[in-house]
Amino acid sequence: MKLNIGIIGYGKMGMMRHKIIKKYSSIASVKMISDPEYINSNLDSKFVRDYRKIIKSNEIDVIFICTPNHLNSKITIQALKNKKHVFCEKPPA
Repeated sequence: MKLNIGIIGYGKMGMMRHKIIKKYSSIASVKMISDPEYINSNLDSKFVRDYRKIIKSNEIDVIFICTPNHLNSKITIQALKNKKHVFCEKPPA
């Protein structure tokens, strides 16, 4: 089974996670990326401004949360409630 991944927050860490996931393309693929400030039409993944589209997507299995600390807990809880596997870049406490 190939994992479909969403990345929320596409700053330095989000970009780094994307680059690493690409190395494992036989088992995982970044399908969606969300960041309110990042604009780049050259991405090989679908870009959405509203992170909730990633959380609600039936296509996504795993979400990497790479947002500023003050947003982590809210987004992590939303993702878990939507039955997503979550990798949070920093402690959500």
